Amino acid sequence: MKIVIDARMIHHGGIGTYIRGLLPHFTDCGHEVIPLFPEQFKTPIYSASEQIQFLQKIPRCDLFWSPHFNIPFLPVKAKRRAVTIHDLFHLDHLEQFSPVKKLYAKLALRKATLKSDLIITVSEFSKMRLLHYFPVAEAKIHVIHSGCDHLSSLDSEPVEELPSSFFLLVGNGKPHKNLQAVLKAMEHFPEMQLVITGKKEKHPRVHSVGRVSDGKLKWLYVHAQALIFPSLYEGWGLPPLEAMSLGCPVIASSAASIPEACGRAPLYFDPSSAQELCVAIEKLSSVREECVQKGYQRAGELTWEEAAKKHLQLFSTVATLP
Repeated sequence: MKIVIDARMIHHGGIGTYIRGLLPHFTDCGHEVIPLFPEQFKTPIYSASEQIQFLQKIPRCDLFWSPHFNIPFLPVKAKRRAVTIHDLFHLDHLEQFSPVKKLYAKLALRKATLKSDLIITVSEFSKMRLLHYFPVAEAKIHVIHSGCDHLSSLDSEPVEELPSSFFLLVGNGKPHKNLQAVLKAMEHFPEMQLVITGKKEKHPRVHSVGRVSDGKLKWLYVHAQALIFPSLYEGWGLPPLEAMSLGCPVIASSAASIPEACGRAPLYFDPSSAQELCVAIEKLSSVREECVQKGYQRAGELTWEEAAKKHLQLFSTVATLP
């Protein structure tokens, strides 16, 4: 079987982590696997011109896999097509996008569900949201939980000039990541220090480190008092799983897919309630070791090797359909 993969987002966060986690396990799998990397394309992702490049760059193959919903709209030289749709945030929260982005998201997701022979998603929550908008696609949708063991073999890289004791928040600055809930809770803990990645925040007790390498991210997880994950919406929830895989306890929002991803390991709180977050922070010291052990157990159930096997099994099944 010849599989061609759109790997243009390999250097991104989120979807890039997904691609980087799976690709090494596709080597020596008994199939010919051809990733298409960003340097092979001269056009931006989500652009009209990328649609022309798809026609030029995708070779004849048994299956073409798009690990994001930005699929080729036109026919390509693939017998079958697969797509991964991680979440339906673009449709569930249209109010956060410009008119152009709203239009593109609606069009791309509709095309992805109609044109793909296989739709992979990362959680039962995201499957439920897919079926809300595209119920006719039910037979094509399969859930594969992502792995979280990609940081374990890396060397950690120290992050300088941080307080000796800190809580960690990993994510971008989008509103649904809910940083404000943490800042509000910090008002009740005058000694609390917070390190955040991916966003600059002006606050006397917030230390913004911007986007960090995986080695530095590992160091932050290992040295944090806990990861706080206050998100209002996720299709899966990789940062808490990364944290748990490295022995960092997690205080997590109970919203969307997060309980499905994290199981019984975190201390949960209602992300709309700063008071519940305060209670979880206060409770942490008495249950920290229990959270660490439960986290190791849950993270150990989710490997990229196993996720890759499940992807390849579905690819083989779909590619051999009459």
